Amino acid sequence: MRGRKEDAVGAFALNADRFPGGWAVWDSLGEGLMNAGRNVEAISAYEKALALSPDNFNAGFEKTAIVKMRAAGAKK
Repeated sequence: MRGRKEDAVGAFALNADRFPGGWAVWDSLGEGLMNAGRNVEAISAYEKALALSPDNFNAGFEKTAIVKMRAAGAKK
């Protein structure tokens, strides 16, 4: 199963590379990274999404996820 998560992260990373100005691509990358257990990178991706669009429809989830990952020991 982990291999599929990493495949998804690769696809999301490619999308973020191609469309770096879109908050949604960073949100998707953050979620993929978080689900793959790559919390430090997930925090960074979610922060990028929030920087691009602080009031996006998923901002509440992004902020909560960042707090939880940091509480679990992930640092930026």
